[in-house]
Amino acid sequence: MGARAVNPDATIKVVWLNTWFDPAKEKQAAEALIAEGYDVLGQKGVDSPATGDAASAAEGVAWAGYNTDQSANYPDVWLTATVYHWDVYQIPRLQQVLDGTWTTGNYYGNLSDGFVTLAPYGDLVSAETRALIDAKKEELSAAPGSQFTGPINDNQGNEVLADGVAHTFEELMTMAYLVEGVDGEIPAS
Repeated sequence: MGARAVNPDATIKVVWLNTWFDPAKEKQAAEALIAEGYDVLGQKGVDSPATGDAASAAEGVAWAGYNTDQSANYPDVWLTATVYHWDVYQIPRLQQVLDGTWTTGNYYGNLSDGFVTLAPYGDLVSAETRALIDAKKEELSAAPGSQFTGPINDNQGNEVLADGVAHTFEELMTMAYLVEGVDGEIPAS
């Protein structure tokens, strides 16, 4: 779960919940971020709309969800969400199993193959912002895997990716740092 402070120059704060589904814990974390002055909430890897409940109960707080279109349920606070379409991956793999042609391998879906999409935008997302997002989606669809190109520093000030260099697939899958401007730490595993 993450949040952006009212001040647009402020950092993004990451709160680790260490659970896939715990609505009470999700709502409590969202409420704590709101109490700290954060006005945009986002979530990744937690599946309930509890963060949306917290945003709805507060004044002037927006919410970007995760993996579900909640625009009809939270029209006053909804921004959008990433949505994963597992059928894009699973159906061809299951057919390969049935055909006896399946082999192991790495897969990371993207915008261009339809695995990742965005849910409909909420009314809070301006036409100008929608156009910027849509342009970026087109750019990323045309060159999947190239989202992260240096220079990139971690949140401790260390350069983790040199100017003009892009992460390899293996590096993306093993990233263990938060970028500059993110308040938080990656928990020890």
